[in-house]
Amino acid sequence: MNPLPVAVEAERYLLGCILIDQDALAEVLGHVEVSDFGVSDHRSILARIVELSDAGRRIEPLAVVEACKAHGDDLRAYVVGLTDGMPRLSNLESYTEAVKVASRRRQLIRSAAKVQTLASDESTPLEDVISESQKAILAVTSTGHRGRLVTAQEIIETAGGHEAMMAASIGQPSGFPDIDRLSGGLKPGEVIVVAGRPAMGKTALALSLAAYSARRDNAVGIFSLEMSKESLLSRMICAQANVNLAEYQRGLVSAEDRERVARAAEAIKKLQLRIDDYATVNPLEVVAKARAMKTTDDLGLIVIDYLQLMAPATKQDNRNLELASVSRAIKLMAIELQIPVLLLSQLSRGVEQRGDKRPLLSDLRDSGSIEQDADQVWMLYREVVYNPQTPDGLAAELIVRKNRNGPTGSADLLFFREATRFQSVSGRDEE
Repeated sequence: MNPLPVAVEAERYLLGCILIDQDALAEVLGHVEVSDFGVSDHRSILARIVELSDAGRRIEPLAVVEACKAHGDDLRAYVVGLTDGMPRLSNLESYTEAVKVASRRRQLIRSAAKVQTLASDESTPLEDVISESQKAILAVTSTGHRGRLVTAQEIIETAGGHEAMMAASIGQPSGFPDIDRLSGGLKPGEVIVVAGRPAMGKTALALSLAAYSARRDNAVGIFSLEMSKESLLSRMICAQANVNLAEYQRGLVSAEDRERVARAAEAIKKLQLRIDDYATVNPLEVVAKARAMKTTDDLGLIVIDYLQLMAPATKQDNRNLELASVSRAIKLMAIELQIPVLLLSQLSRGVEQRGDKRPLLSDLRDSGSIEQDADQVWMLYREVVYNPQTPDGLAAELIVRKNRNGPTGSADLLFFREATRFQSVSGRDEE
């Protein structure tokens, strides 16, 4: 069996750098922990160094030797020799990276061994094996991202200057100018919750935004937990062709409509749309597939339809806790991949009990964490759903109830239910 990977020399040089300049300790601990060191003596030495630092004492070889001795480790000769070979402070970052990489490799090997043991035990349900393997991988991938305090100058220079920062803060257009005036567009790293009661048009709006993003040469990933991929594409085609969906599904379209459908289908075929209709997908699978898309395509948007149907990575007794873990995982994905995520959500039936049925943030179903994790919350309302006799049956409102980086308010839209198609009131959507 091959030995576990250990960056022995890098660990020695890191300890040597700390003994040469104790200010290096803070930089080291900003990226690695004691447990990241693979050599037992190195872990002991670093642990004693940390204790000395916490006690406000100077970090000197003799003090470290005495601290190790107090814990039963006689490492005098070893500690004194750590500065041999002249570890270079200028190489501190490369030493740290080598230690961190070796540590994560060891974690992966141990996790794989644990999964192999579980998978070999036929008494362990396959679902448990898969869940444990996903948790093990997530535990490794979520390590090694320790933050550090960054100066304003570094942030601006890394972004390419303040003008570049301003440009980066402008989100990609949605195709609906009135929505963009409120939302600022679909911004990288943001989760936009699109919420509404059934029949309000959540999926129709999400597909419209997805198609518009794809027409701007972005790859778009759609995770549908409610409809099949064929149903979604049928809706998208009919919306673009402005054709009655029910007639399309029964094959009753006219010759003229058939031509429009053919043109719409041909145009949609050319878009970088990726649809996953696996009904029990969990956040780990969404994150893994989104990462793969980000690697191979110019990923511009992820759509998830819808939150309450998503399975948690780990089963919990409380559904609110499960949804909290799901929404948090989606938010972390948006930040990591720097993409906007449209997360569709149902609303509670409490809406139906009020005189004014326009939804409120408190109507978000099952978990207050959805509101917390969302950067924006859009809520759809159509009066005709509650009052079929309303004179303006096409009227729809998109109500921005939360906007972390901008105003709240309402945008008026038109919804053509037969074609499952939204349109700006002006009739001039962006092309």
